[in-house]
Amino acid sequence: LKEHQSLISGRIDLLCTSPEKIHIVDFKVSSHLPNHLRAQYSEQLALYEKAARNIFGTELKIETILIKIPELEWIH
Repeated sequence: LKEHQSLISGRIDLLCTSPEKIHIVDFKVSSHLPNHLRAQYSEQLALYEKAARNIFGTELKIETILIKIPELEWIH
């Protein structure tokens, strides 16, 4: 996605579509409160929404969802 003549690279964690709506889901491993995370990553989510609009068009409703995962435990 080009934003103000800069190339921005990112990866949406999960994208779900229905005939009426697109859900963009971003997972964050964090101990911060959800409102803090939403404020911290609002620009990232807005860019994901803009990219989805470029791909799918502007007529669909797009909802961004931030899912907080308290900790990540690796099981070997």
